[in-house]
Amino acid sequence: SNPLYRGIIFRRTFPRLREIIDRSFQWFKSFAQYGKNDRCWTFNSGCKLFFAHCQYEESKYDYQGHEYQYMAFDQIEEFTDSQYQFLKIQARTSDDKIPVRIRATANPGNLGHLWVKRRFIDNKEPMKVYKDDLGLTSMFIPAKVWDNPTLINNDPMYVKRLESLPEQDRK
Repeated sequence: SNPLYRGIIFRRTFPRLREIIDRSFQWFKSFAQYGKNDRCWTFNSGCKLFFAHCQYEESKYDYQGHEYQYMAFDQIEEFTDSQYQFLKIQARTSDDKIPVRIRATANPGNLGHLWVKRRFIDNKEPMKVYKDDLGLTSMFIPAKVWDNPTLINNDPMYVKRLESLPEQDRK
């Protein structure tokens, strides 16, 4: 509820961001205003949630000097390690009452598969908090398709469609 609070959700490209923006209307429409030009929800308190993409390696510089207390990467394996390292520096606060959080989702594969696996999965026990050299914490939370009963119940053919993918995509 702090009017200085700023959050941002990243996808690698704008077309991949559309689904999240569409879904956000179900969540926020009744208590926030959406600005189409800056792809931003402004809540009654004044805090903001932006939707952004970082399509090219140099796109990371579009966010240089920004301050976000919440930063999310949807499908982080689509990003390069360099993009992630640079963007996470923009997750910061000038108000000690606002904590800083970075969240990410991932699937196996894509161009960032190896760096994501090394950073967040290799030699990590699931559901355990780990601290890196900077003191930042992370946790690997594994999930399988069966961990989403709502999806399985509402779309029983989803698993069969997954199974019909070529082996490389299925893995």
